[in-house]
Amino acid sequence: MIEMSVKRSGNLDNIIRKFAETVSDGVKAAVENTQKEAINQKHNMTRGHGTLDKNIVTEIKNIQTNITEGRVYTNDSALVFVEFGTGVKKDDDFPHIGKTKTFHLSGKRYWYVPAEKVTRPIGKAIFISGQKFYIAVSQPARPFMRTTAVTRCEGNINDIKKSINKLIRG
Repeated sequence: MIEMSVKRSGNLDNIIRKFAETVSDGVKAAVENTQKEAINQKHNMTRGHGTLDKNIVTEIKNIQTNITEGRVYTNDSALVFVEFGTGVKKDDDFPHIGKTKTFHLSGKRYWYVPAEKVTRPIGKAIFISGQKFYIAVSQPARPFMRTTAVTRCEGNINDIKKSINKLIRG
């Protein structure tokens, strides 16, 4: 929580509006910096996968007047599996998903991924009922979003403080 006192000179409504805009700018900076950090963390953990970088996205919402919310998330299910791991090597807090629309005959040790769902070969290819699949095996968790949430906590607060200081100091 940030507490401060302000000496007022001018219309109070204008001061409140300007302060809300300034904090909103700080939230936007915090979200953008968090996104950059998540992409850097992912590269450190996953040896590349540059095409997935565009799937670490941001969202800024003005929920109500003078309230801004930002979030950084992934819209790619593959990155969820990188974050939490798969099969017998997954994090214990991530449930086994079983069979899904994407994974055919999913199991804890291995499962079959339809060839059209991957951008490059990911293992041995097999055919089931005339359809090509790759055999995917368990991978350990390589967290990048959770790590970023921890490492950016203080930085996000500082990004917002910087925007407020800029307003106050002119």
